[in-house]
Amino acid sequence: MNSLVKVQGHGLKKELEEQDTRVNDLLFGYKEGKHMDQKDQKLFFFFMLPYQHRVNGLIHTLSVKFAQDDIIIVQNFDDLESTDPEDLEDLISERGWGLSTLFVNGDSIAPENITAASESILHVNVMPSFGLNVHSMLKHKTLVLTLDAVNLIEDKLLFAQRRSDAYSISLKKKIKNQQACYK
Repeated sequence: MNSLVKVQGHGLKKELEEQDTRVNDLLFGYKEGKHMDQKDQKLFFFFMLPYQHRVNGLIHTLSVKFAQDDIIIVQNFDDLESTDPEDLEDLISERGWGLSTLFVNGDSIAPENITAASESILHVNVMPSFGLNVHSMLKHKTLVLTLDAVNLIEDKLLFAQRRSDAYSISLKKKIKNQQACYK
């Protein structure tokens, strides 16, 4: 049977009569119930690769997709006239674009027809060119790019590859992340 017990400084707590557990205890989960050990403090799993590594990853993934003939370049996505998902699946199977297809648009807003058609198909995704990443490219077999997306990606990658301060940018971020860990 559950009962609520007033504990000073912690408000109402639920105490199970069968077990000796505390719910919403501020110290619950810490070793010995009082503080975290120094070795356990840095248990976050988020990791951001340095800037130049991310740029090289995009370049190499695009190169491999191109070498495997898995990049398709189209003028735009306005040719798809229907919002029916079956028409999009038929188009993908007719052209042999593989099991999973990623459509990348140059603008931030994709045409309504392809968005509506791909909404219910799990193996087809539409994204803007600024959202393109290595994980999405590796997840999908075929990459279908508009001409605007190709030009935008090319400009961004050439700028990132040839910038003179790329090393200092990644070094500044690395120092900032290390300082944040020790605060």
